[in-house]
Amino acid sequence: MKNRLAICGTTAALAFSGLALSAPSAIAAPGSDCQSSAACLYYNSGLHGAIWWTTSSEPNLDGYVFIRDHESAGKGKKVKNNAASIVNHTRKTVRVYFNSGYRGAYDSVTAGHWRDLVNTKNNNASLEVRR
Repeated sequence: MKNRLAICGTTAALAFSGLALSAPSAIAAPGSDCQSSAACLYYNSGLHGAIWWTTSSEPNLDGYVFIRDHESAGKGKKVKNNAASIVNHTRKTVRVYFNSGYRGAYDSVTAGHWRDLVNTKNNNASLEVRR
């Protein structure tokens, strides 16, 4: 009888732990915190860290800071020369430029996609929502 109870207890514990492991995660997918119809720059690669968003072109990112509802890497730091990744929820291609005024090297991201910045990682000064 003791063996039967031990087996039942072990089976119940395994079943419960399986349920706990299969429960959905409370962590949001990267980029899901970017507003719809916006382009969002992130402080870290992989759409992590603090965020800054816009729905229009910005010829000079100076004066903007990364924000976040909770504490996160990069919160309060300047956007200019500090962005590492981008998600594009606009319906147009977005370019991040090395220089102000949409000049110099750039990274492009098409509508509905994201990427880590390569040509402008931590060296970005303007963002253009292309026509």
